[in-house]
Amino acid sequence: MAVVFLKFSEQKRCVNTNNWKARFCLLLTIALLSGCGGKEAGPSGEAVPLTEEQIAQANEALSATREEDGILYSTEISCFFTSYYDRVEELDFENFLRYFPTSEYVEDEDGDEFAALSSLPEFPQPRAEQLNNGQRISVDLAPVPVHRIREEDVNAALTKWAGITLDDISSKNGAPYLEDYHAFYTFTSDFGPGQFICTSGEVEGDTARLWSGSTGESKTQNLLILVQKDGNWLISSFQNLPVVAEK
Repeated sequence: MAVVFLKFSEQKRCVNTNNWKARFCLLLTIALLSGCGGKEAGPSGEAVPLTEEQIAQANEALSATREEDGILYSTEISCFFTSYYDRVEELDFENFLRYFPTSEYVEDEDGDEFAALSSLPEFPQPRAEQLNNGQRISVDLAPVPVHRIREEDVNAALTKWAGITLDDISSKNGAPYLEDYHAFYTFTSDFGPGQFICTSGEVEGDTARLWSGSTGESKTQNLLILVQKDGNWLISSFQNLPVVAEK
């Protein structure tokens, strides 16, 4: 059995990001339009259910992870499944960034950047016994790995998958940011990207609704809504709702 390692995708190692984005768009378009025929799938106002084949294609496109050279990486699309929101602009931005794939480690040579970052209130401080006689905190004393996420990469992901930018996000509370470095930062040592597994769905005009199966004893299910704009399917909302009749 092949061993698959779980690892954050550092930007310098993520060489196939653009190819993955293009593949996502192609797969999702095929899943939502093939067989349904897009807007002409049925009479005006009639929702057309997805077939099992289309659901399988959608799930491949919406996968939370991708494997490369035996290493399992998170995907950008998984970041949109880390919180629930009625409007994509209202997503939990701190959670959105937590397992963002195109991140880099802040290293020892990034001394000035690390010093500025460690002064922020969100920075996780080491235990007092780790510091000797007022010793200044350094990268090797940080209790968890420190990841840098470039602002331009976040903007690109938001635009690609949701048609929005950072300026449209309702709140960025809890997401450390250094303006001098145009970067956000996360402090994570685990691996837990958001997930959505579609079990049914329908297309109605320029809107696609995808449902997950019921989750937990609460008998709820996730609903992902996509809207088509200029030929692209964009995330509109991701909700957790009471189970409705099978679609």
